[in-house]
Amino acid sequence: MSSRTREEWLESAASLVSAIFPEQTKLPPLKLSVGWPKGSRKAIGQCWHPQHSKDAETVAVFVSPVVEEPLQVLVTLAHELCHAVTGVSGHGKAFQHMAGRIGLLPPWTATPASEGLLEVLRPMLDVLGPYPHVQLSMAQRKKQATRYKLWQCACGVKVRRAGTLNATCNDCGKPFMKESA
Repeated sequence: MSSRTREEWLESAASLVSAIFPEQTKLPPLKLSVGWPKGSRKAIGQCWHPQHSKDAETVAVFVSPVVEEPLQVLVTLAHELCHAVTGVSGHGKAFQHMAGRIGLLPPWTATPASEGLLEVLRPMLDVLGPYPHVQLSMAQRKKQATRYKLWQCACGVKVRRAGTLNATCNDCGKPFMKESA
C-alpha cells in the first residue's frame, strides 16, 4: 500500500492502528495531517476534539513535522487516537486506561510504546510503505530580529518602539531621533 501523500499514509495508518483498540471502541470521523501543534513546538502530536470542528463531529489529529521515523509516527498516532476515542484532552484516568490497554506506557504526556505494542506496530510499516515526509528542523530556522527600533533625544533619554516615533522627550522637550543600526 504505497501512499502518495503524508495524509493518505496517516489515514491508512489510522485504519491499521485502530485495530489495536478494544473491539467495542469506535473511532470518530478523523482528519489527519502533519502540522505544528498549537501552543507547543515540543509536542509531537495533537488531537482536536469535535467541538472545535465546524461539523461538530470530526476530530483533527496532527503529527508534528519534526517526526520523521515511521514507527514513531505510529506510536504518536496511537497516543492521539487514545485522545480521540476517550474524548478527553488531558491525560487523566480515561486516557490512561485506554493508553495502557493498547500498550502505551507512562509518562502519559509522552507515552513510550511497550515492546508488545512495538511488535504489533512494526508489521504495519510493511503494509504502509515508506512515510512520505521529510523532517523539518527548527534548529536551522533564523530567529527574527527585534522589530523595536532605538530612538534617542538630545538629553540622552532612550526609548524602543516599533514603527515610527513622532514625539518629544518629556525631560527636555526635544524630538526623538532614530539611532542608526
